[in-house]
Amino acid sequence: MGAAVETAYGEAEDRHGIRDSIEGRMQRIGGTARTRSTLGEGTEVTVSYRLPVS
Repeated sequence: MGAAVETAYGEAEDRHGIRDSIEGRMQRIGGTARTRSTLGEGTEVTVSYRLPVS
């Protein structure tokens, strides 16, 4: 197993994977997420969300 998280394929059928899980959650609340993974180097996840102004 490498140091990176597999984001494009190889997921078990009952799993959504890091990409679908994080990106899906961020989209549902109006934010964005970007996942970049390189075998042997690791995984970088960038999330953005604007907090509501009260």
